[in-house]
Amino acid sequence: KLVFVCGDFLEEPSLFQADILVFAVQVPCQHFEKLAVCFSKCPASAILLTFVELPQMWWTSTECRWHIFDPKGHEHYSTSWNPAGHLFHVYQHDPKRPASLCISPLQEDYCNWQAFWDEEKKSWYYFDHETEEYVYTRPTQCGAWAVCFCDEWKCNFYHNARADHSQWQAPACLKQLGYRDSE
Repeated sequence: KLVFVCGDFLEEPSLFQADILVFAVQVPCQHFEKLAVCFSKCPASAILLTFVELPQMWWTSTECRWHIFDPKGHEHYSTSWNPAGHLFHVYQHDPKRPASLCISPLQEDYCNWQAFWDEEKKSWYYFDHETEEYVYTRPTQCGAWAVCFCDEWKCNFYHNARADHSQWQAPACLKQLGYRDSE
């Protein structure tokens, strides 16, 4: 028997008891930790299809026991906005297998912003996938990372408040927006 249920993953914990989860939404990164904890409680052999790669959303110390479902690790499925197929990452939950996904505690890869060139204005603008907001000033917050300025050295440094970690090297998510390592 196959039952389809549509609901808010953050408000309906029973959705995480499903055998197949189609996570076809952009979720703000402040909810990633709660989602990871809920995903860890899914039944063994559950299948998860998601837009965002699971390692980018796994913002918790709970060990990730989801595994890439097939050798490709992703598949294109027809959607209402893209009948030709939208990219989904496909995972299977197996709490008995050792963790197999590479999860970075610093979450340097997740970027909610995308840079675009505006030819008419001769300027970059930025689109936030989480809020669907466009801005013409380069964002200083991206995923778990913030751009900070060091008055003493007169240069940027980068801080991850979740991990209580600062570094001079720009994380990958901020490099996508044009930030560079401090010199």
